[in-house]
Amino acid sequence: MNLFGMKKHRIRSLWLLLLLLTCSVTVWAQGSSVTGRVSDEKGELLIGVSVQEKGTTNGTITDMNGQYTLKLSTGNPILLISYIGYKPQEVKVAKQKIVDVVLVEDVSSLDEVVVVGYGNQRKVSVVGAQSTMDVKDIKMPAASLSSAISGRIAGVVAVQRSGEPGHDESDIWIRGLSSLLGQSSSPLVLVDGVERSFNNIDPEDIESFTVLKDASATAVYGVRGANGVVIVKTKPGKVGKPQFSVDYYESFTRLTKKVDMADAYTYMDARNEAQMNTSGTLKYSAAYIEATKKANGLLPNDNPRLYNPYLYPAIDWADNLFNDWGHNRRGNINIRGGVPNANYYASLSYYGETGMTRNFKLENYNTQMKYDRYNFTSNLNLKPTSKTTVDLGFSGYLGQGHYPQSSTSSLYAACMDVNPVIYPLLLPNGTVSGINSQQKFNPYGLLARGGYYDEFSSQLNSNIRVKQDLDFWKWNKGLSASAMVAFDTYNSRKRKYNRNEPMYTFAGKTDENGIWIEDTLFDEETGDYLYSVLKEADGSLSLQTPEQWSSRTVYTEASLNYDRSFGAHRVGGLLLYNQKVYWDLNATDVIGGMPYKQRGFAGRATYSWNDRYFAEFNLGINGSENFSPGKRYGVFPAFGLGWAVSNESFWNPVRKYISFLKFCLLYTSDAADE
Repeated sequence: MNLFGMKKHRIRSLWLLLLLLTCSVTVWAQGSSVTGRVSDEKGELLIGVSVQEKGTTNGTITDMNGQYTLKLSTGNPILLISYIGYKPQEVKVAKQKIVDVVLVEDVSSLDEVVVVGYGNQRKVSVVGAQSTMDVKDIKMPAASLSSAISGRIAGVVAVQRSGEPGHDESDIWIRGLSSLLGQSSSPLVLVDGVERSFNNIDPEDIESFTVLKDASATAVYGVRGANGVVIVKTKPGKVGKPQFSVDYYESFTRLTKKVDMADAYTYMDARNEAQMNTSGTLKYSAAYIEATKKANGLLPNDNPRLYNPYLYPAIDWADNLFNDWGHNRRGNINIRGGVPNANYYASLSYYGETGMTRNFKLENYNTQMKYDRYNFTSNLNLKPTSKTTVDLGFSGYLGQGHYPQSSTSSLYAACMDVNPVIYPLLLPNGTVSGINSQQKFNPYGLLARGGYYDEFSSQLNSNIRVKQDLDFWKWNKGLSASAMVAFDTYNSRKRKYNRNEPMYTFAGKTDENGIWIEDTLFDEETGDYLYSVLKEADGSLSLQTPEQWSSRTVYTEASLNYDRSFGAHRVGGLLLYNQKVYWDLNATDVIGGMPYKQRGFAGRATYSWNDRYFAEFNLGINGSENFSPGKRYGVFPAFGLGWAVSNESFWNPVRKYISFLKFCLLYTSDAADE
């Protein structure tokens, strides 16, 4: 007997056994699921808590009952539990199948700095009403950010008027609709401190998204902030090694509600019933209904030459004009990094969307709606000295859209207006069918034979901001000054092609039951259908005079800022001047061609004691050339007091249940003319 061989065999067996045990544990972990509930310290179940497997993209959220179920994909899994306002947790699963988690409120988050009008403030000291949104919530394939934020910020209403690619921006209301006719209800939108649209910004480029709601928070903007203020900041540079990030999203869209239209036979029965009740006659005879069923395969057809879908149509117009689904996608690539005195952020992104109108390949142009947009963003943050910072920003986009001459709403309205048995989609000779030259135009003709237009748009934004600390001496510690100049340009061009399409109908006759008389329908020599002309046209495409819009905006701003602590006392202040000059480069009259100017002054004074008691005064003075010289300026003051009750010593017994409670008293005054 070979003892060495036996020993070698035993060692191999042990290793094999260990390997099998390891594999079994790994397979058990990877193939198993874990479930549980997430609650706070009071036992309240939390909805929408993020539960993610560490080191992977595998994750889920808690449902309405605070429960989650997650299929594990790794060995020795660790769960990452996170929720806004609570401290994140890491939980080892091991062999547990049920893992319940209790989250603890993160009170320290109140010390973070938040965005306010013309600056930043500690969250705990803010007196006015504001809301911030996690930018992760808007990272989705959507052409307009105004549509992406819908339903995600309390008190903010976003109503989308159209779902067409590139035209899906929403109306935003923070304080409801204006009570005065002709007065805009839209909020003031500031991107990197400049009044700009945020609809065409790529979500990946956004650092923060803040909404200022009440008059105390928006008073420094004067009348421009009467409907609330939306403040968007793009990503700055970041000290560290270059970090590359790539994001790509795909999604499908469909009509919010597709109306179920009656089919041809239901329609004819309903129309007969209605007409019998009003005039005592039938619109469609029994013979006509029978002929329609023969032509469309519902009854045996003894004469296909006469009973066919051209003569007896049964058309689902919406199904013929619209696809069930649209498609959009969004991609972004960016880099971020730098050294302490020079850091950067740069990105390139693409957004593309196809609408739900069908593309009829037999036509000589594309009838499908589509939109493509290319974005770029670059921010450079320099620190030439220890007390000087320079921020440079460039951003913009190039967009192109293709659309039929008729809008989606008019096409859909035509599908509901034109009944399913009035005429066929096309006549046998390929021309558009109709019943007259003025009314009830064929929906297919509107989409595929009416022409199309292309839109081209571009936006370029640039700004430079210089900030200088002025705390050179002891008496002016906390004092700083800043200045900014921004230049924006916008261009848009629309190129329309109209098609003058002829329209025909059958020249045959019908009997008293509405049945086509076969001998009157066809040419005796050729056997082709005979047609009558409803509208004479050559069917050619003609280019209209292109429509063009261009504008330029120059914005300047200068401010003095103060922020200093004296023991338990903290004092802050702001004095600011700004001016905006706008040019309409395509104005058609002298007045419209003149530059439009706005000028404003803003002031703020804040005080807090021991993070318990707060006072804040805001003042905005706005002037506009729209008014007469003696009535150009308005004054908009606001005052607020705050008391953080939860920071008092007597609150300690209930701090476990209510971690933070603050009362605020606000006062605002109507504008007074200077």
